[in-house]
Amino acid sequence: MCYCEVISRERIMTNISRIVFLFFMISVGCLVVSTSLNAEILFQDDFDGYTDSPENHGWHMSSAISIPSNEGYNGSRCAKVAYTRSGTSPYWMGWNGIGGYNVDRIYVRFYYKVDANQGGCKFIKLFGKSDDDGYANSTIPLEQSDGRPKYVRYGRGNSIVNDCQDFVRFTGKTTDPNVTVLTCSEGITPDGEWHCFEFYMKYNTDGNRDGEYMVWYDGTLRLHATNVVNRNNANLGEFRSIDFANYTATSTDYGRPLWYDNIVIADEYIGPIGESREDFTPPTTNGHRPSRGQANVSADSDIIVHTQDTGDDVDQSSIVMTVNGERVNPAISGSSADYTVSYNPPVDFTPGDVVTVTVDAQDQHNPANIMPQDRYSFTIADAGGEDKQPGEGDTKVFGDVSGSDYRGTCQDTFVNAGARSSNYSNDSQSLNTYTWPTNTSANRVVMKWDLSAIPQNATIHEATLSLDMYSAHGDESYEVSAHRIVTNNPNISSCTWNTYDGTHSWTGGTNGGEQDLAPAESTAIVDRTAGYKNCSITQMVQQWVSNPSSNYGLMLDSDSTAASDSNRLFRPTEYSNPDQRPKLTVTYSDSSKISPPENLRLVH
Repeated sequence: MCYCEVISRERIMTNISRIVFLFFMISVGCLVVSTSLNAEILFQDDFDGYTDSPENHGWHMSSAISIPSNEGYNGSRCAKVAYTRSGTSPYWMGWNGIGGYNVDRIYVRFYYKVDANQGGCKFIKLFGKSDDDGYANSTIPLEQSDGRPKYVRYGRGNSIVNDCQDFVRFTGKTTDPNVTVLTCSEGITPDGEWHCFEFYMKYNTDGNRDGEYMVWYDGTLRLHATNVVNRNNANLGEFRSIDFANYTATSTDYGRPLWYDNIVIADEYIGPIGESREDFTPPTTNGHRPSRGQANVSADSDIIVHTQDTGDDVDQSSIVMTVNGERVNPAISGSSADYTVSYNPPVDFTPGDVVTVTVDAQDQHNPANIMPQDRYSFTIADAGGEDKQPGEGDTKVFGDVSGSDYRGTCQDTFVNAGARSSNYSNDSQSLNTYTWPTNTSANRVVMKWDLSAIPQNATIHEATLSLDMYSAHGDESYEVSAHRIVTNNPNISSCTWNTYDGTHSWTGGTNGGEQDLAPAESTAIVDRTAGYKNCSITQMVQQWVSNPSSNYGLMLDSDSTAASDSNRLFRPTEYSNPDQRPKLTVTYSDSSKISPPENLRLVH
């Protein structure tokens, strides 16, 4: 099984719930955990799905971290930390993408191995978002004397700085007498073998004792503490970064190795690898052609949509399609995990009509999970759409979206001031705009569009860039400005905050390309409602079409007037759902196709 990065905000339904029931049997206290939760994976990596640097796949890593090819769980790749001296700087290995999800609880599962009697490090550390001078962090260390995880350390919430003031030990001992320990058990001893470690944390809400910690070892609950205060009301109560192997107290001159593999980060408990889970998830649809809301659709278009299910698969007999209120008989092909539903209308649609399509389906689970009806529409082009008069223009869609006229025409990534040497062109989940600290752009989106399909002498009447925004945090309104790149031509697959091609610095130094940008052509005011957000880039598209050698791409800059940690996150070209990928819609006219009127004659 190969995990990949940022993965995949797929819904996973489990049979574990937040409610913990205590059943005391005769003379035996028996804790039973029974749950029914909708857990969402935010990030996962087993280090096997790529051969380049993990920093290109969402990690920030220091020089002490290596990726051996055959030392991991089941002999695969993994991350290895070699401790050689005390301190923090060589040992950072973490994922700060959690900041974009704005969650107040987190679940982390990973496999680890440590040699017997070796420890003395911050095994896993969860950093809270900074606000003013405050934060709320939590840590599980490995004891230096024997390498055992023995307690969770956290801040007690009586100031805005919360980090290691209190602890809950695996023995049940606490420094806060008001904390309730429901489960406690020591006995985790390093033996040089791989073990599964799971950690769940929830921040307390303002003024309440409802924080929580849970730790599992090889699938067995070893610590469960509730009634916890682990943040101050002034703290944001959301996570900024998840770090592994952060800091060591050892001062030896030999490598004290610690290995990590199969790392999964989610917003709720999902359990060890291989744990069976009941399927509660209905099928979904995507890949709509024509796409939702598409205009100027050809009258002879077929209708295609995919029905998919990641659990017990789609029940083919349950698939029902209607077109303009009439049930139709589509062709169904593919596998039960991903059916392609295709309908070829017997007659062409009427020009100018709005066509409404519905799709119903359910899965093969017993009882069946029924998909909410998918209802969408598109508009047929007016009559004579192929014979437009001069100046009316053709409208074409670029990008790997449903209904695109020109696929394979978009490349995208973003550069990150918090991971200055990282490239995110392989990130299949997110293009980030992010403000940190206050009034400072910390992320910039970099995009290139291949417009060679448009004649060089064309006149661009309108060009609209559309990105699907799926996550928002901070300010209610967030400004994203569009700039043409004018000085250095970035390489999308290798550019970083420090360099435009992986080697050479941007103009002015390691500044994220700030001095390589033309003034903003337009600024989109992005609210917090998910969906496509539009930005006009007509002038730069005209420049690129008229002078293709000047097409160095564009940057979307973050809001430099927003509060710290404000952000807007968008789906990239690599995202799994083609209905949420970036698209560029261009309306243009080609003067070479304009013929003079037949009655035109020369006058001498």
